[in-house]
Order: sequence, then C-alpha cells, then structure tokens
Amino acid sequence: MEILAEAIVEAAKIISGEQSVTIFAIVASPVVALLIFFFSLSSNRTSLDMQFKSQSEQLERQLLATIRSEKRQAWINDLRSEIASILANINIMDDLLKKGFVAPGGTVPMEYADAEGSAYLSYSKIRLLMNPKENLHQNLVSDIDALVNNFLHNRSSTNQSLLNNIVTNSQAIFKEEWIRVKSGN
Repeated sequence: MEILAEAIVEAAKIISGEQSVTIFAIVASPVVALLIFFFSLSSNRTSLDMQFKSQSEQLERQLLATIRSEKRQAWINDLRSEIASILANINIMDDLLKKGFVAPGGTVPMEYADAEGSAYLSYSKIRLLMNPKENLHQNLVSDIDALVNNFLHNRSSTNQSLLNNIVTNSQAIFKEEWIRVKSGN
C-alpha cells in the first residue's frame, strides 16, 4: 500500500495543473474505496467474533443444563429404585413374620435373610442419596430410619401409616426434582 501511495505522489509531481488533479482523483478513488473495504472487513470480523462468542457461551450453558438435568434424572431413578426395593423387601419380611415363619429371637428362613440384607443395602443407599440440608429429604430419612428401627431391628409388624408417609414424602421429592429437571436447573 505504501508503494501505491508513493507512485501516486510521484505521478502528481510529474504532471502539473488540471491534469494532476484529475489523475490524482482517478488514482485516489480506488485507494479510498479499498481502505473503506478493508475497514468494513475488520469491523465485520469484530462483529462476527462477538456473535460467535455469544453463541458459544449460550451453547455451553445449554450443554451444562442438559448434563445437569440428565444427572438429576439418573439420581431420581436411583432413589426411586432403592425406595421401591426397601419397601418390597420389608413387605416380604412382614408377610413371613405374619405367617409365623419367623420366630422372635429365633432362626429365620433364607428368603427372610435375603430380603433383610437387600433392605439394609437399600437403606444405606437411600441415606447416601439424600441431601441432609433439604426438609423433604430429612423427613424421608426420618421415616425410613423409623421403619428400619421398628421393623428390621425389632422384627415387629410394619406400621402402615409409616409406609404411607414414606411413599408420600418420596413422591414430594420426585415432584420437586422433576420440576428442577424440566426447568434445566
């Protein structure tokens, strides 16, 4: 570009008068047009860079929200499965207890021992899946603790209202978490 400017100046020195002004105008017009074009490209590049950055940040937020929602849904599914497992195993043990297959302080059938082991495993998993800072979670853990203490430790018959509370508290947690999943939080 410097060479072009020098050539224009040299041409202007050689030609004098009206011809120099005309030649200078003829040569300068494309140079000015080129300068405007390059400035326009630079400005467009900056604008495109800003748009790309904005879209990239938006996609990153969407990706993180999707990942968070997927992880939360997996957590809900795990919790639901463990609650269903502990309740099913408690029901198996309660049936065996009511039918007289389990004597207090005596030996237990293999089916009872298997259900009891599975119930304790589910109990441990549920406690690990809970957030101790959330009230609904605290209520569920409290009810499940009571169930384990009353039934598993003492081998007393199940308390139906306690089982209903566990189901109700579980459903409240699932609903709250589903709302979070749907909103992407």
